[in-house]
Amino acid sequence: MATIPILDLLTEKDVEKLASRSHLRFGKQIIKNGTITITNSNMFRRIAVVKYKNNPLQTVEFLSDNKGLHYKCSCTNKKHFFCEHCAAVALSLMPGK
Repeated sequence: MATIPILDLLTEKDVEKLASRSHLRFGKQIIKNGTITITNSNMFRRIAVVKYKNNPLQTVEFLSDNKGLHYKCSCTNKKHFFCEHCAAVALSLMPGK
């Protein structure tokens, strides 16, 4: 199985499925009132630092490999947890954002 670029695996509908309603809503607030800085980027890996108000910086990583999309955030140790920071970064990667 070939590796698929991240942007082909992350549509707005995918983000809506991965994030809870509250994380999606908060992610949109982060985009509106926070700062997202992409620190490492290629077709198969994106790393971003998220700053929102006086909260600690959080680092989000998206990785695409032959098994699909993987994501993690420094705000939690939970696996497969699509937090508000993941939602914000994913939505910010959408065309037109």
